[in-house]
Amino acid sequence: MIEGYLSRRRDDPDRPLSTATRNRHLACLKVVFKAAVDWNFAASNPADRVKMEREQQQVPDALTDQELARLLQELPDHIRAVAAFAVDTGMRASKVFGLTWADVDMETPWDDPDGNTKRGLITVRAPKNDEDRVIPMTDRVFETLAAIRERNAASKTPSLQVFPFTADFVNSRLTQVAADVGIEKHVTMHIFRHTWATRLRDRGVPLDRIKALGGWKTMRMVERYAKMRDPQLQAAIAALNG
Repeated sequence: MIEGYLSRRRDDPDRPLSTATRNRHLACLKVVFKAAVDWNFAASNPADRVKMEREQQQVPDALTDQELARLLQELPDHIRAVAAFAVDTGMRASKVFGLTWADVDMETPWDDPDGNTKRGLITVRAPKNDEDRVIPMTDRVFETLAAIRERNAASKTPSLQVFPFTADFVNSRLTQVAADVGIEKHVTMHIFRHTWATRLRDRGVPLDRIKALGGWKTMRMVERYAKMRDPQLQAAIAALNG
């Protein structure tokens, strides 16, 4: 019966469900029947015998530097601040919108490879049993947060959140502005994480460091996000000249 239900939802002419959605439905049924067994309402869990379907992972293309510049130029100030922060930190959208001022350190210094002293660290709180990670701020992130903090301090109702918006609110505006400036990609907060990782790889940052900064568990995940673009391949071949 469960297999038949999933097949009907797959082949529904009016509203067919994707593989990912069918798997979510199956996962829900597995949990419900497990509870039924635990509470002695059922002798066994029939959903255990139904296998999840293999999902094709869809990874959006990263924005080019030119596309990113066009997008940032046309975004409203409050959305531009979110986008600039996301594309310079690589943080997941849930972490961006969950960030509080308690996890923003504007004072602690750190030195870049050229010996220049910079300031600013962001602590990304990890789930239970995982380690937190710390991301140094770019100049753009530091300036963005400094401006937001100043406005927040002057407000009659200061916010504990750095970005007191919802993902849906920001994503709707990103999508609209991207279409207005001719970017033919699905631009939401998720694309900034891919763009961040790819831009780091473009600049020769080793994958193990991208992995540590991005909080990925495996190198395979890093390679899905940090795409190899043509200039990197051309530079690799050019290294053979001379």
